Order: sequence, then structure tokens, then C-alpha cells
Amino acid sequence: MTNQGNDIQQEPYRKWVLTGHITVPATGTHTQLPDRLATRVYFKPHPDNTGHIWLGQSTGVDVGSFNAWPVEVGDGPLVLEGLRNLNVLWVNFDVLADRLVWLVMDGEIAETA
Repeated sequence: MTNQGNDIQQEPYRKWVLTGHITVPATGTHTQLPDRLATRVYFKPHPDNTGHIWLGQSTGVDVGSFNAWPVEVGDGPLVLEGLRNLNVLWVNFDVLADRLVWLVMDGEIAETA
């Protein structure tokens, strides 16, 4: 925030910007995203990926082509708003070496008890 005379202006910058990527230990294994508070998240597949990534909310079953959003190279960034935490989402990969890159705005490292 800056103070110019009697006017207070909010800077257009966000307090927190966190980035990371996620991989899976084996193809066909759904993996939970990390514990990070977030209000806006950008997802993009790594440009070296060769397969599909499936992003969704796990309800006791594996995330896959039948119940998740496909993310693949060539797609623009997928933007999700209104999340409270990244860990409500799960991913599954068709190719073991693939990665899903994420960027969190207005987030912070979640407190653990």
C-alpha cells in the first residue's frame, strides 16, 4: 500500500505467489495435490509432456478419463478460482515422466496442526 497525500492506494500486486509441479509415483495412481491455501490457481502441462493428465476431485475412486478434466500439451492454462486449498484436487497421468505445473495467487503455505 502506498500513501500519496491523503489518498491510500492499494498496490496491484498479490501478497503471495507460489509455484510448483506435481508428478505421480506410477501411471494409473491418483495423487493428491499439495497442502497450499489458494484462491486462484493456474494449471498448465509441462511442454515436454507426451500424455494426458487428468485433474479432478477424488470421491474414493481414482481420478481418470471417466471422471476428471483432461489437461494436455497445447491447452492454454486452466484457471480455477474459489478454491480453499490445492489438496481438494487429485491428478492422474497416462505417462510417468509427465508433470503438471501450477501457480497459486493469493495463497500461502497452509498451517499444520
